[in-house]
Amino acid sequence: MPRVNIYSRLIQVIITVSLSLTVSPSHAKPQVKSEHIGAWLNHYVMPSYGALHEANLNLQRQASLLCSELSLEALDDMQPYLTQAMEAYAYSQAVDGGPMHEQMRNFQLYFWPDRNNSVSRQLEKLLTKPDFSMLQGNGLVNASVALTGYPALERLIFQPNYRHQVVENEKDFICSYIIAVSDHLVRLTGEINSAWQTSWYPQLLKPGHDQFKKKADQVSFVFSNIDLLLTKIISKKLTKPLASSAQRAKSRSLESWRSGNSLTMLKANALALSESLNLVLKPSLVEAGEDLEWQYISHELRAIDQQLEQLPRPLVNYLNQPQFWQATQNLNAQFIQLQKRLRKIYPRLNVRLGFNAYDGD
Repeated sequence: MPRVNIYSRLIQVIITVSLSLTVSPSHAKPQVKSEHIGAWLNHYVMPSYGALHEANLNLQRQASLLCSELSLEALDDMQPYLTQAMEAYAYSQAVDGGPMHEQMRNFQLYFWPDRNNSVSRQLEKLLTKPDFSMLQGNGLVNASVALTGYPALERLIFQPNYRHQVVENEKDFICSYIIAVSDHLVRLTGEINSAWQTSWYPQLLKPGHDQFKKKADQVSFVFSNIDLLLTKIISKKLTKPLASSAQRAKSRSLESWRSGNSLTMLKANALALSESLNLVLKPSLVEAGEDLEWQYISHELRAIDQQLEQLPRPLVNYLNQPQFWQATQNLNAQFIQLQKRLRKIYPRLNVRLGFNAYDGD
């Protein structure tokens, strides 16, 4: 009899344990909710484009003074305003889709990477044979994208040989051209902000429109933009200039090397990625009970920030030194690891990344 009781109790224990394992809730599939996308729009997308427009307005105000007090010192005074505008642009790059791609505004603002050095070639041609029609009204609307944005201004304001041409120009064409480009930048970002407020914001907030017929389209838009930025960082901003060794590194393939802003723009990119993922992915994972997965991602984001802080400025002067080449290579590896981890999560979020122009390039 006692033996039967022992067996009975043992069976009860086994059944109880089995039931507890069966009924204990498994992790729910992570879901990006409408409020997550709303938070991304309200706390990242709209503020980032608002800041970009404000930075361009500040640049425009400073440029408007240039022709009346033309000197190298006046160009020096413009440098921080251009840097702030370029930094604001880099911060907006975690949402490069939407209005930015309409009418090729992304290329008009920032024609980079420039595989054929088109900006320098066309700028030199323009300075040799000025086209005054570009300075009238909206004359830059139909101009080559190589001449309408930040890369052209970066050369004229930061690069010594161009700076001297600006100051020595007798007909004031070049300083007037700088003003025209700054006006054009303001016009572009004004249009982008207007398009977000009147069209893209409401469409992303509530699916059922032409662009976003269902919720999966919204979610894919968010993470496709994030993935596009990561791919551009990896393939263009880091892998290409790093090449295969410190001796072979192409420091002048770094983004915005002329102004020494390579790391400034990478830091702005990293901040945009971190804020976007905190607003959209973190709550989706945490609400599904996957706190540990988010901790891994958060750790990788912090590691990227720490690595960026350790690199010397301007990076163009140090990339060919083995220790700094290796540190930059480590940074690239951290971005690659982050992208791989995110891409493993995307299928569970019903994210379809689609074609990425920088994949395999």
